[in-house]
Amino acid sequence: MNWSQLGKEVAQYAPEVGTLIGGPAGAAVGSLVAGVFGTKNDPDQIAQAIKNDPDAALKLQKLKQDHQEEMRSLALKAEGRRLDAEASMQENVNHTIQVGYKQGVLWRRAVGWSFAVVAALTVLGVFALAALAIYADEPGAMKVIPDVAGALSAIFYCYLAVLGVAGYQEGKLGRAMAGDKGGTLDKAIKAIRGD
Repeated sequence: MNWSQLGKEVAQYAPEVGTLIGGPAGAAVGSLVAGVFGTKNDPDQIAQAIKNDPDAALKLQKLKQDHQEEMRSLALKAEGRRLDAEASMQENVNHTIQVGYKQGVLWRRAVGWSFAVVAALTVLGVFALAALAIYADEPGAMKVIPDVAGALSAIFYCYLAVLGVAGYQEGKLGRAMAGDKGGTLDKAIKAIRGD
């Protein structure tokens, strides 16, 4: 049994105390409950003591009245620690993503810029071939232009494939650093396995 489960059981007798035990201050509030029932600060022992005590509801209500401010203070402190830890984790994730972006994406930007340059040069080359065919008064040369453009299309497909894979990997890395446990396919496989 854990503190959350114990909180549900205690909530049957004293909802406010049960809510506090099931929250971030579970162990701290649990020690107060353990003191009332004369057990160790262990969820299993506390639950057993509550089940065996016919006056459990009265004792928990009295605990609530006698230690209400202390329990609220413990809950606020625990929530503050939880929020601080969450903020610290988010700060670490953001820092890691920024470092990863600065270091790992440089090659992707280089591929992107070279793609833009190659695309611009290809368009200029096609226009230059057309202008040359018109200037030289060779209409037959115009028939070659689609073949040249078609031959260069393989380069563009390679660029687009590399950029697509790089974008996917960058997104996957960012999601992993942000705490995501996997994509839809990973989640479906885990659901089938029962993980």
